[in-house]
Amino acid sequence: MSGGTRRPLGRKPARVAIVGAGPAGISAARELIKSGVAVTLFDKETASGGLKRYGYPSFRMPSSISEREAAQLAEQGVEFKGEAELGRTLQLADLERGYAAVLLATGAPVPSRLGIAGEDLPGVYDAPRYLYGSRTERPLPAGPRVLVVGGGDTAVDAATTALFLGADEALILVRRGEEGLAAQPHEIKYARDKGAAFRFWSVPTKIEPGATADGAAVMADGAAVMAAGTAGVPAGRTYGSLEVPGSLEVTIATTQLAGEPPVLAMTSQVSTERFDTVIVAIGQSRHLTFLQSLGLEVADDGTTNRPGVFVAGGTLYGSQRLAKAIIDGRRAAQQIAGYLDGPA
Repeated sequence: MSGGTRRPLGRKPARVAIVGAGPAGISAARELIKSGVAVTLFDKETASGGLKRYGYPSFRMPSSISEREAAQLAEQGVEFKGEAELGRTLQLADLERGYAAVLLATGAPVPSRLGIAGEDLPGVYDAPRYLYGSRTERPLPAGPRVLVVGGGDTAVDAATTALFLGADEALILVRRGEEGLAAQPHEIKYARDKGAAFRFWSVPTKIEPGATADGAAVMADGAAVMAAGTAGVPAGRTYGSLEVPGSLEVTIATTQLAGEPPVLAMTSQVSTERFDTVIVAIGQSRHLTFLQSLGLEVADDGTTNRPGVFVAGGTLYGSQRLAKAIIDGRRAAQQIAGYLDGPA
């Protein structure tokens, strides 16, 4: 595509706008500053950090890391503008007019869905939303018994966060065997040490509202429940409506192998269990519809159909991996520097 083939003339010293002050955006900003390019970082949050600040439990990634990083960027001359959300308070066309190049590094905001009945019920959260809430003044209520679906680092983080915030139990459902866990071994050990349990070869097939003794669905206004206090959430604070503990019934299918090698039989056991909260952590993808609404066609290398507009990090490939985002931010910075220098 044309994103890296044309050079805007008469724009020295060049100034680049980076939308998304997360790992990819910050990595790109550092590289561009080294090249003598002025950088303005935009983010919808009031503070920079992105995935580092809001996507990990505080005991794994304390806010002080992002704060120290922000101070270093400011010392290097990077300008930060918070509460700037692309498509709302910030328009791509304005950035194109005001900057020599634009990098979109807003992350992978679209959580993957289970595709089962009940996943839109109150008390069912996607993991990024749950982890984000745990790092803000408005954590999402969990209750004593939490079910997490997924086998990666984010699933493990969600489980340990729920336990850290006061849950009594956190069960992680993994659709493969233990050898198929994508989470890092030390994170798995940490989760187990903190009390998280794993159930392998298992998937949820249906989520339903729980019922009281008389069969009525259990639901309560947040204010009433919060007055009494809920595990992980200070009493007296209201976060809208939430489920009463034990108000989600989840049907779980578990595959089992029976017999002795080489003759093995595969069976499936189905159970219905009650949980207060279900957290879905099966991945994220890039927001293709949003990119298309901006009039962007994005190539695999991060260039676009708009000269001077580039895409990096989770916005490009959908992953939430920290190291991958940092590396891709550097790649994008080199790409932008080449664009600003013009053809050889």
